[in-house]
Amino acid sequence: MKRKINHFTNIQSSLYLLAIFLMLGFSACKDDDEDGAGSQSQLKIESFYPNSGKGGTLVTIKGTGFSSNMNGNTVEFSGVKAEVFSAKEDELVILAPSNGQTGAIRLNNGKQTLEVGTYTYQDLSVQNIFPANGPTGTNIRISGEGFSSLQGPAKVLVNGKEAVVVNASNTLIVAKVPAQAGKGAIKVMVDGKESTGPNFIYQEIKGIKPLTGGKGTKITITGEGFDTELTKNQLYFNNIQAKVLEVSETKLVVEAPDKVETAKLALIINAQKTVGPQFTVVPAPTLSIVSPLSGPAGTQMTIQGKDFSKEADENKVFINGAEIPILVATGNELSLKLPTGISSGKVEVIVNDQKTIGPEFKNQSLGITKIVPDNGLAGTQVTIEGMGFSTNKADNMVLFNGIAAEVKTATENRLTVIAPNGLKTGVLKIETGGMVAEAPKNFNRAGITTLARGLTVALSSKIAVDSQKNIYYCDARNIYKISPDGNLSTLSTGFAYIAGFTLYNDDIYVLDSNKIKKVTLAGSVSLVSTDNISSLSPSPQGLSVDRFGNFYLSRSYGGVTKVEMPSGRINTTFRTSSLHDNCRTAITRNGSIYLSQDEYQGIIMLTLASGQGVNWLGKYEQYGYLDGPVTTAKINYGPTSLILDLDENLLIMDKGNFAIRKIDLETQIVSTLVKAKYGSDLNDNSLESAQWGGVITDIAIDIDGDIYLLDYGNAAIRKIFLK
Repeated sequence: MKRKINHFTNIQSSLYLLAIFLMLGFSACKDDDEDGAGSQSQLKIESFYPNSGKGGTLVTIKGTGFSSNMNGNTVEFSGVKAEVFSAKEDELVILAPSNGQTGAIRLNNGKQTLEVGTYTYQDLSVQNIFPANGPTGTNIRISGEGFSSLQGPAKVLVNGKEAVVVNASNTLIVAKVPAQAGKGAIKVMVDGKESTGPNFIYQEIKGIKPLTGGKGTKITITGEGFDTELTKNQLYFNNIQAKVLEVSETKLVVEAPDKVETAKLALIINAQKTVGPQFTVVPAPTLSIVSPLSGPAGTQMTIQGKDFSKEADENKVFINGAEIPILVATGNELSLKLPTGISSGKVEVIVNDQKTIGPEFKNQSLGITKIVPDNGLAGTQVTIEGMGFSTNKADNMVLFNGIAAEVKTATENRLTVIAPNGLKTGVLKIETGGMVAEAPKNFNRAGITTLARGLTVALSSKIAVDSQKNIYYCDARNIYKISPDGNLSTLSTGFAYIAGFTLYNDDIYVLDSNKIKKVTLAGSVSLVSTDNISSLSPSPQGLSVDRFGNFYLSRSYGGVTKVEMPSGRINTTFRTSSLHDNCRTAITRNGSIYLSQDEYQGIIMLTLASGQGVNWLGKYEQYGYLDGPVTTAKINYGPTSLILDLDENLLIMDKGNFAIRKIDLETQIVSTLVKAKYGSDLNDNSLESAQWGGVITDIAIDIDGDIYLLDYGNAAIRKIFLK
């Protein structure tokens, strides 16, 4: 019986001890929860401000490991306990005790004790700043007390760099943020005293990459002072917000929005704006030539086009999904070498996240890299360069848009062939050894041929083409006709002096001794009823017509006079300082007039409906030859004809450069259609080998867009095929 009693007593004691243990544990957990230290991190002090002031000044301590329960933190100023005003795990706000002394601030969170820093009891105190972030030039409002002085103005430092004080009172200073200030405390110095307040975060956008792109382009922005919280960084293109993808204090990665516009980037953090470099919107790249379209590993490939980046790493090329390293990049050409293991597939070019899909590439031993010339007429000798050709010329089948050509010579890397009869613009192919290779670009049926020669022409001779492709030209007194098959006949004679010559709705109009006359295609002549144009001074010396049938008279220093039809009324005179009478004037559908200002200048003027002429292309010191925007392009002196093509592009007979220049009036870009050489070779040639005499007095265009030249130097009519 005694043993049972002892056993029961032992069990009872054990249960009693367990209950006490559990109660103690629960109490400890409860205490931890009550004082907010249960999940505290390591106690650490990051900063505090202000570091001076009077008793009762609010002092903010920032860091980690604080108790979120105000009673869980003990703060002393030189041993004097201070009241905790508010408490968070990363921030405490305390009241400097009125009976404290200058010295150390110590903090205990119930587990650890750390020294916060030194607090100085004095009148000078920096208590708050606004804003707390911003770029160079930001006006910071510094509030506190003790800023006034009879000895000298207050001095402000931002992270140790002096700021310009804009305004100051005893409790407020306004100062401008200096350049490259960085992140650091605001310090005010007055009468040998100083006080440190909150930290200021300097913001700057130092660079963006890429500088160009479009919708979806990922842009890396480098700088300083960015907020590490993603949503607090707002990036705008004008008023269009971009999506922020990544962030650190020194880098942002953003994605250009759908309606992105060319603009300087604006970064807003805490309502403070920082402006960065300009991002320029450009279209997705366009591919014009991929050469070659087939070949083995190790082949050098060239991709030509527009809107590539000059920075090689901003361009990416893929073939069948595999990226190909780029060796050299310019704005219009990428060079690369096909690696081992390359497979057949589509060529893709991605420039700053904008993608264009190009032609198919074949991984094979046969390929074409170049054709010279790339245009011509039947009979033109063409050299084809590439790889994998058969040295037996009979084994190489060369097709011009499906028509077989004669192969003259053959090596492994070069063929010479003769463009076949019936040639049309299209793909040039080679078939050999069971393989097929295409040229990088189409072979164009284009070139120059002579329609008539040995003609009677004058320096004032003009040319026109009707809807049936009959050609009409004049000398000083006669009008001649050349049929499409080359028959020459005289259409009309007996004119006193033909100063102007044009065609409208298959009727010819001439300016003959200050009278406008109509000549039908059957040769009958009648007078066009107009106001008395013979009274104009100086007298008209050139005639043009717009697409509505109104006439324009060129009058040397008198400008261009419009004759409204069918009324025949002299309507408006468009003034110019001078005028090249012998250069045909072009008039667009909207009434803009293009004319050559002077026979001895390389200037094309644009005259608007207001009647005021402006120098549009060329300057007095700018004779020469250069394509590009009209603001920088160059032409030579004495253009002899201006006409509009079927798409209302302006064509210029640039006599001095032996060239026909084309200007896209929408983009204002000058290019060269044909660049010839001086010579008397009147045989059919490709455009690259074209020759004509010293002066082309006029040009005309037919319903298919082919161009006709009146070649005064060779007394011939020439035709240029462009397609």
